[in-house]
Amino acid sequence: VCFGNYRVGPPQGRPEHKTGATADIQKESPGFRITSLMRKVPYMPPPQSESDHPGKIAYILKMFPRFSETFILNEILELERTGVDIHIFSLKQPNDPRRHADVDRVKAPVTYLPPIDRRNILAFVRPHLDVARSHPRGWLTAAGGAIRRSVKSRSWASVKRFLQAGYVGAALQREGITHVHAHFASSATSVSRDLHQLVGISYSFTAH
Repeated sequence: VCFGNYRVGPPQGRPEHKTGATADIQKESPGFRITSLMRKVPYMPPPQSESDHPGKIAYILKMFPRFSETFILNEILELERTGVDIHIFSLKQPNDPRRHADVDRVKAPVTYLPPIDRRNILAFVRPHLDVARSHPRGWLTAAGGAIRRSVKSRSWASVKRFLQAGYVGAALQREGITHVHAHFASSATSVSRDLHQLVGISYSFTAH
C-alpha cells in the first residue's frame, strides 16, 4: 500500500492472488488491484511538494478500538506521528471491556455509525439524499451494484454496506477527506468500495 500516490498493487516480481471477497472487490472496481505485500505501517514517502501531501484520510474499520487489533492502533499512531490527519469511522460500537492504554494517544476523531434498524432510518436517509444530490450517477451505480449483489447472494449484507457508505460519504464531503483506507477484505472494505462508486474517492485496504 502506498499512500504517497494512492497506488495499490502487487509487489514487482510477485504474482497477484485474488480469492473470495478480494476478487469480488476487484471485479466491481476496474483498475483496482490489491497487494499481497503486508506491512505493519503503510508506506508513506515524504511529500516532495504541497500537492504530493496525502491530505486527510478516513479509516474505515469494522470496530474500533479492538483489543486484538493492536497493529491497526499502532499504524494509526505512526501515521499521526508523521503528521497525517485521520478520521476514524467505526461500523460497530466496541464490545470488549479490555482496552489498550495507547488508545488514549489517538488524536483522530472517531465516528460510530448507528445500527441499521427502523429507529435509525432517518440517520441514513438524510446523508444519502446529500450524496445523491451531489453525485447522482455515482449513487445510482452504487445502489444498483448493492441490489444485484444482494439478489445474487440472497442476503441484505450488500445493501447494508451501501447504506453505511452513504452515511460516511456525506461526512467525507463535509470534511474534505481525500482518501479512505480499510482493514480486512470484508465489511469495511466493501463500504470503501461503495464509497468509491458513490463519490469517486480513492481507496485502499489491507487484506490480512
